[in-house]
Amino acid sequence: MCMYLATKPKKLQATAVLVSFIAANTIHLAIGTRNPFILSILFAFVYYFMREQTEKGKWIGFKEKLAIFVGSPILMLAMGILNYVRDNVQVSHTGFWDILLDFIYKQGTSFGVLARGFLFNSSLPYRDLRNFTFGPVIDYFARGSLGAIFGGKAFEHTTNSVELAIDSNSYAHNLSYLVLNKEYLKGHGIGSSYIMELYTDYGMIGVFLLSLLLGMLFIAMLQVAYRSRTILFALSLLILNNLFFMPRSSFSESFFNLFTMQFWGIVLVIIFVAKMLTKENQYLLNKGEKNHV
Repeated sequence: MCMYLATKPKKLQATAVLVSFIAANTIHLAIGTRNPFILSILFAFVYYFMREQTEKGKWIGFKEKLAIFVGSPILMLAMGILNYVRDNVQVSHTGFWDILLDFIYKQGTSFGVLARGFLFNSSLPYRDLRNFTFGPVIDYFARGSLGAIFGGKAFEHTTNSVELAIDSNSYAHNLSYLVLNKEYLKGHGIGSSYIMELYTDYGMIGVFLLSLLLGMLFIAMLQVAYRSRTILFALSLLILNNLFFMPRSSFSESFFNLFTMQFWGIVLVIIFVAKMLTKENQYLLNKGEKNHV
């Protein structure tokens, strides 16, 4: 999807893809998970914004502004109600403003991760090689599918377990086990935060420097969007897909896919097919010119 959108198709075609992407993520709402659905909407909005910068007035007009103005509070209301429905709890607020304010208030759970992370910081499991900031990447190379190719021992469990809570470089698993204990083993968790990962690994200096790096990355992604560099724009969109969730997720989660064999395998296939189609079209054009002569 990111590769196609990076080719900067017309608004109608791009909108069809983005709507399909959002619709596909609505299935997560059925199991009470809001993040993929919300992230897909944010992704679509930012894509529109990027295209608007080079094509003024074509992407964000009156209809789009009206949809944002009307849709935002309705969406917040629906997500606020879902917060109760997924836990099988009766909605304690019945008024529109009460539910809206309750939804906004409960977004403060991200601060809870920071508070608990700071409180349990000295109790986190210690290993010779422990790095939460780049944890997903390290575990992929050492204990994931790529590591298994080179003789590494893969994790026996892929969901909440004592193994992941003690041996993995996942801050979410390590901290959730300390805080929730038995509830964690039942499938619950408190998530992560890139700020606490940076603080645990590198201290306040690390938080400052890597946050500065993130800001520079944002600027670079916007600059790439304004130029005709399809591959770089596609990579930017791929990173953007999870970047907004970073305050409640891992630092390296957004660009983790860039380190996987599956991702680069797909990229190579796309480039190969594109080259073949280009050659085929060129051959047909040349053949048509000869017949015309």
